[in-house]
Amino acid sequence: MNGMSFLTVDNDFFVEFIKKINPSYVLPGRKKLASEILTEEMVFVENKNKSLLSEAAHLTLNIDGWNDRCGRLCTTINITSKIRAIVTDNPTVMQKMRELFVAKPGNQHIIGLRCFAHAINLIAGK
Repeated sequence: MNGMSFLTVDNDFFVEFIKKINPSYVLPGRKKLASEILTEEMVFVENKNKSLLSEAAHLTLNIDGWNDRCGRLCTTINITSKIRAIVTDNPTVMQKMRELFVAKPGNQHIIGLRCFAHAINLIAGK
C-alpha cells in the first residue's frame, strides 16, 4: 500500500521497533506475509467489494486508466446496469473510452464526465 518492500519485516531495526510497541506480537516473515496473509486479505476484500456492489442500486465508475500496475486490463463484475456515471481523467484515450462505453447498447443512460480533480490539478499546475 505504501510502496514498502516485504523485506521490511525481516529488517532488524523494524523487528526491534515492533517488539518495543508490542513485545508479544510475533512478526510474520516476508514469505508468509507476501503469500498467505496478502492472499487471505485480497480474497476478503474482493468478497466484501462483491457484496457491496451487489447491494448498491446506483454506482459511479471512476477510472484513471485501462490497466492496473501489473499491466492487466481492468475488469469488474457485471454492474453495468447499476452505473449512472463514468468519471475519468481527460486524455484522448479516456475520452474515447467514455464515448465507447456510453455508446454500447443499454449504456445510453450513463453520463460521461471528466474528473474535476484532474481539471483543478491541470489549472493549478505546480
